[in-house]
Amino acid sequence: MRALLCALHPRVAEELAWRWQLADGDMGLRSNFAPMVAMIERGGPVGWRPGDDIDERALCAAERARLIDRAIASLSTRERDLLHALCAAPEIDRAALLRLSRLARALHRRARSSRPIDAWFQRIAASPHELCVCATRDILDELELATARASRRYALLRGLPPHPSAHFSALSLP
Repeated sequence: MRALLCALHPRVAEELAWRWQLADGDMGLRSNFAPMVAMIERGGPVGWRPGDDIDERALCAAERARLIDRAIASLSTRERDLLHALCAAPEIDRAALLRLSRLARALHRRARSSRPIDAWFQRIAASPHELCVCATRDILDELELATARASRRYALLRGLPPHPSAHFSALSLP
């Protein structure tokens, strides 16, 4: 799955990871967990209320999030889901990636496996059989190409400079 991360434009990976992992905190959105626990422990209100102090950093973060969200909304559902599976959490959502692979879904259906697609994929990926190795490589190649295209499309929508990687720049948009 490392090849999928390499297929991402570095600025795209950074922007989307920020948007899906850190943006809410940077925009000043605060959790109400601690005040709720305090209220439950004390049996009533504790005198805390959300602050109205929005600083310039939070406003800049909100503007950045708005621009990112606009570009994300312009992507296809598959492109958005693919980038989300790669960037929304510190760990890659492998099951979501496999569900996005047309080839993996077709092979899984053809295998008539009762296992979920990610468990089925782990089994074939571990097999030394030549067909399993080829299927695994084909699935990863399909996802790598789709990732590079989605990343390039997002970068173009955001006006990011082209990525110098030959793999990334050699792709043409569909």
